[in-house]
Amino acid sequence: MVDQDLLYRLLVSWAQGLPSRQIGTYTRLTQEYYAQTNVRIDPHYGWSEPLGELNNHLHANLPGSPPLSALVYNESENEPGAGFWGSAPNVPPRPAQMQQAQALWAGIVQQVINFNWPAQRP
Repeated sequence: MVDQDLLYRLLVSWAQGLPSRQIGTYTRLTQEYYAQTNVRIDPHYGWSEPLGELNNHLHANLPGSPPLSALVYNESENEPGAGFWGSAPNVPPRPAQMQQAQALWAGIVQQVINFNWPAQRP
């Protein structure tokens, strides 16, 4: 089972990262999580459920928060994994057109970066 508090802190560190804010791949998330827990999560299949749980938790407990998991993307597709879209009430379904999906995702990422995240998961 994934430590949701740690997952939250890792992703918030990406959103608030200095010198530049950034997004990262599922592989990077796996590596950073492993470095702190010694628990390896499969980067291809292991993050969908924990990230969806995080999105739903934040939506319920931090009103107005955007989906933090938007910062994680599938490197081969250059967009979030299929499990991202529709994973919480504040995550729309994926638009059918690639350009629309990428534009929508970019807007969500900007919301995540601009949001005032508390230091600890609410």
